Amino acid sequence: MSLGLLREGDRLGTPKMKQGGWWKTFTMDRTASGIKAGKTGWVKKSYLRKSVCTQLG
Repeated sequence: MSLGLLREGDRLGTPKMKQGGWWKTFTMDRTASGIKAGKTGWVKKSYLRKSVCTQLG
């Protein structure tokens, strides 16, 4: 069952579990397609990329 679509720029939490080519993660914010923040699900590894956040100040 699909929870919805992820789009480029949607923010996900750090994946915690791996099974085959899939990672278990959660949405950090409401996604562009309307998936609520905090929703947990599995995402194919090829759709993920690492990002680095910096604090300006």
